[in-house]
Amino acid sequence: MPYATVSENIAAHLTKMDEEKDEKRVSELLLVVDLQGFANILAQP
Repeated sequence: MPYATVSENIAAHLTKMDEEKDEKRVSELLLVVDLQGFANILAQP
């Protein structure tokens, strides 16, 4: 989704059952792939 941030793109593929847990999981995943600095950057098509 080019109109969403990197974090929003990751979150779109989580369960959406618990927003707090999803936010924590997004942070964990960004750390694993070393993209924490890009969390609020819009994805480029």
